[in-house]
Amino acid sequence: AVVYVKVLDVDEFSPKFEKTNLFADLREGKVYDSLVKVQAIDQDESQQYGKICSYEVITPGVPFSVDNEGTVKNTRALYYNEMHSYIIQVVAKDCGGKKSKPISINIRVKEVCKNGWKDFPSAIEYLPQSGAQKIAPNARLDWCDGCVPEKVSLKMHLATKHIGKGCDRDTYSIASQRKLCGASGESIDLLPSPGVGTGWTKNLPTDDGKESDQIFFFDGKTNAVEVPKASFNHTLHKHFTISTWMKHTFSEDTEAKKKAQKEHILCNSDGDGMDRHHYSMFVHGEKFVFLLRREAEDETDMDVFKPAEWRWHIPQINDNQWHHYAVSVDFPEVRLYIDGMLLIPDTSNEEILDDWPIHNSKKVHFTKLVVGACWQGKENEFGKYFHGYLAGLSILKDKTESERVIRCLNDCKENLEFHALSEMESGTSVSFNSEMTEFSITSHNITEVERLLHEVSYINSRRYPTPGRRNVDMRTSILCKEKETILPLSESYIMVQQSTQPTLTIQGKSNIDASVKDLKAGRRVFEDIGINVDMHIQGDFVDEILDDTNNAVQDDLNNLNYRAKAYKLQKKLEKKLKSQKTVPDDALLLDRCTIKAEPPLDFHVEHMTVPVDIMTQFNMKLESSETNSGLQIT
Repeated sequence: AVVYVKVLDVDEFSPKFEKTNLFADLREGKVYDSLVKVQAIDQDESQQYGKICSYEVITPGVPFSVDNEGTVKNTRALYYNEMHSYIIQVVAKDCGGKKSKPISINIRVKEVCKNGWKDFPSAIEYLPQSGAQKIAPNARLDWCDGCVPEKVSLKMHLATKHIGKGCDRDTYSIASQRKLCGASGESIDLLPSPGVGTGWTKNLPTDDGKESDQIFFFDGKTNAVEVPKASFNHTLHKHFTISTWMKHTFSEDTEAKKKAQKEHILCNSDGDGMDRHHYSMFVHGEKFVFLLRREAEDETDMDVFKPAEWRWHIPQINDNQWHHYAVSVDFPEVRLYIDGMLLIPDTSNEEILDDWPIHNSKKVHFTKLVVGACWQGKENEFGKYFHGYLAGLSILKDKTESERVIRCLNDCKENLEFHALSEMESGTSVSFNSEMTEFSITSHNITEVERLLHEVSYINSRRYPTPGRRNVDMRTSILCKEKETILPLSESYIMVQQSTQPTLTIQGKSNIDASVKDLKAGRRVFEDIGINVDMHIQGDFVDEILDDTNNAVQDDLNNLNYRAKAYKLQKKLEKKLKSQKTVPDDALLLDRCTIKAEPPLDFHVEHMTVPVDIMTQFNMKLESSETNSGLQIT
């Protein structure tokens, strides 16, 4: 008998790869049909078990696939800035179901050269009181055209128009700002924060109510305020300066645009009987106008035409941005300063009109000084309302403000900085604009431009800066073979963090015993008072930064490192401040002191007095006049 024996193969061996590691490169932005091909073998002899049936990518979440032939490809376009390289593992499976040990494939993403800046940060965190912080210390410029540049131009712009009144400025009261700028304290604030003796602004809409140089809104229809004569004598002579911050734009009313109305910022006019304007400052269409109608000095002066109205045609009036305007008068000369800079008059931007002097009239018994409109004495109503924002409106009488003080009042406390002038190569130039918010570099060398850019910093010198975002953009052009190439715009922003506010503590006796004799002679009310300021960084602020750092573990490594640096810096600041047992008196700036009497004083028998000699010594003054509700010292 013939016996046929059939030997059945079993799946004895697992597949094996010829190599344990493979490498592949791909250009960013491209989807490949084949990046690399893997190949495995199986020692089983049969067709069933000795054949590789499939391959599989076992690394989860990667943008790669492999087909049954072992061809590896990417499933979407990949980019160098997302990931520089990928390591994936692939296994082979024979037809019996046995799997191989994985093979590792290192796939490198090759960056395509693109003209433009790399490693320019998308965001920068700025901690208060941290000094100058470099904006792009690691940025590099890629130039792929091959030719040697003839000129490289760069301009960086820091946007601050949305912060405060055009940038981060000190927000002390007008009186305090003048002290800091070295000016005398004789200027009168016509728009003070509401308080004791300064209550005429209490019904005006404000922006936030927290700053000493409060921003007031005028709707152009209903709201205006009269400055009490007790707070300010309305008469102006030959020498004075009127200054204000203003934000204004065209009316949205189409009819109003066709025929521009006069919008009075400040107006001194007849209180009754007539409608004469003695002096005023107003917006009329695209013009900023100052009116000064002087009274005749004698009969012969009645017939003399004199300058009475100055009109300036300037673009800042309706750009909806904050600007500082100062009108300085040394009659008959009148000068206009915009944002601290003197406007050079010419026929295109200034017009001067003459008029007769104002004569005395028995119909008029008094005048009214109004902010935000003009009082019409004959009709007994307000008119010609102002529509926009005002802040820091003040008048300095009988003298004019110096240009130095006007510039100082306009100074920004935040700006760009650059301190590498001595390190510049020959043929390279740099420049700033007057506000230090635009910085330009011009050079023949890309490496030189990179090196100088690394030295550009942002600084905010305010102790308590306005928190929020400041956008930064950078425009670059390269001239090569007489052809200019504009590179893509580089954009970032600086996020200024909230500072810790100091704790102000006032201590003293809450009850004072005094005899009738003592009260008649005068009794010191605050002789044992103590004012303490705690400048230490509060624990909750540090904890907040620590929490942010812990949360950042979930983010990418770069973000974690960045926040760790911020935390270390904040801890350093904390240690430094806590090491100061006392704060020098000259390091603390108190804006004002308000003393309130509750219930109000009876002026028939009660008064409060202030130590004039001490106030003079420390350049302090009584704000407005004493009222029965108390007084205010600045």
